Amino acid sequence: MTPRTRRGAVAAAGAGDGRVVRMRKRIALLVVLGALAPAAHAQFGVPLNCLVAQHNGDCDLYGISLVQLLANPEKYDGRHVRVSGYIHFEKEASAIFLHEDDVEHHLIRNGVWVSLAEGESLPECQDAYVEVEGVYRARNTGKAGLFSGALTRVTKCQKIP
Repeated sequence: MTPRTRRGAVAAAGAGDGRVVRMRKRIALLVVLGALAPAAHAQFGVPLNCLVAQHNGDCDLYGISLVQLLANPEKYDGRHVRVSGYIHFEKEASAIFLHEDDVEHHLIRNGVWVSLAEGESLPECQDAYVEVEGVYRARNTGKAGLFSGALTRVTKCQKIP
């Protein structure tokens, strides 16, 4: 290798080292920002997925997926939530499910029992994909005890186009 070629190789290696250093700095910045995210949440006091926050930092309404609700029942127990899914009303087994197939194939654990608020009737929501609001009760598994919790005092049901 001639001296000129060797210098070119060293210069090229140096240029690559600069890119590596910049990349490491970017990764370090992302790690720091990721670590600060919970601190920002604590500082501003609004829980994640909160749609309606109170002045003291509590949440009046959580907007979550049905999957989040099924996976973390204790986290949302007693909380007012808004979820989306396929709703089916029956005399003793009204529930909101992940999919229409869950109703057809009787996959009851993929559903949350639905109890309407006093005086409510929501016939326009029957057998449709909807967004509903109510209070989630993790230990209330419906009249037959088969569901994954209950959405009680449901007053709002809106079809998803």
